Amino acid sequence: MPKDSLIVTVCRTGSRSIGASNLLAEAGYTNVRNMWDGFVGLVRKNTEGEELDLNNDGKVDKTPYSADLDGWVNFQGLPIEMRLDNERLFAPYASLYYTAKGER
Repeated sequence: MPKDSLIVTVCRTGSRSIGASNLLAEAGYTNVRNMWDGFVGLVRKNTEGEELDLNNDGKVDKTPYSADLDGWVNFQGLPIEMRLDNERLFAPYASLYYTAKGER
C-alpha cells in the first residue's frame, strides 16, 4: 500500500484506534485519520462532568448502540451496515465475528 494512501482507523470508542493511527504514522504513512468518537462511542459529559442525555428522553442510556452515545452508529448520523459480507472477512479470523452459537 502506498505510504500516502488514506487510512481511517476506528474502534468501538475511538481510544484504541488513536494508538493504531500513531503506529501507522510512525511507520511512515502520511495520510492517517482516526474516527475520534468510535463506532459505538461513549457517553458525552458537560464541562462539569455531568453525563448528557443526547436524545433528550430523560435518562442516560449507556448500553451499546444507545442514542445517548456519541459514536458513529448514532450521534454522528453516518451510514452503517450491520450485516457481514463473508467474502470480505479475513479468513483466519472469520470465527471471531460469530458467537458460540454461530450467530452474528
